[in-house]
Amino acid sequence: MFPRRPAAGARDILYWVNEKYTGLKPVVSIVHAVIYQDPTKPDRTIVAQKQLYASHYYDGSLAIVSANAALDGSTPVTYLVYANRSRGDLLKGGFGGLKRKVAGDQAKNAAEQTLGTIKTVA
Repeated sequence: MFPRRPAAGARDILYWVNEKYTGLKPVVSIVHAVIYQDPTKPDRTIVAQKQLYASHYYDGSLAIVSANAALDGSTPVTYLVYANRSRGDLLKGGFGGLKRKVAGDQAKNAAEQTLGTIKTVA
């Protein structure tokens, strides 16, 4: 994994994903994720995910998540910031407009699923 010596508190994970899109071929991706928690700030976690390979549609993808624990009065809360930037060849060609709509809907659904999963795990 990169870097050869990760920072203290960082964990590397390599995983694959099989994504199914409505009306399109499924995409198999390989992703490298780094989960970092500064030992001096255990209330803050950062996750970075980089797509290493996709069978088609995607040229690349990078996602960053920051989770910060805090108190709202005496109630524990978690603030979550999620950003994803993807590039792909899916939206080119004669049916680009239709494909963009499908991709936009899928991106929204994927973000909602990701945030829902994080919420149930946290």
